Amino acid sequence: MNFSLFDAIRLKEDIDLGDRVHAPAGTLGSVVEVLNQGEAYLVECFGGWVKFDAEGNFVPADWDNPEAFVETLGVVTVYLHQLQLVKLAEESMGNIEAITLTAMKAKGLLEAEYQH
Repeated sequence: MNFSLFDAIRLKEDIDLGDRVHAPAGTLGSVVEVLNQGEAYLVECFGGWVKFDAEGNFVPADWDNPEAFVETLGVVTVYLHQLQLVKLAEESMGNIEAITLTAMKAKGLLEAEYQH
């Protein structure tokens, strides 16, 4: 099975992200680039819900806090055997090609409006 852009994945094994940071097995992420026709994938690995404290540091937060967001642990190159599919991008976002085409058409229409 090959993965597609924006598929939600789970790491099957610990991955070193550099700078003394690692993503443990079970970490959730998203495919942000497909490399060499599916030989490898660039994956954004996510941590927990956080927010900024008064000093600008990340602190744990509840998902429903309006200031909260999911921390990015890092972006790393991984291989097919290191990934487990959680959810297809199409199931989360709809058909990516249709969304992209719609956005391109909208941009073209907007550009045409500005030219007049």
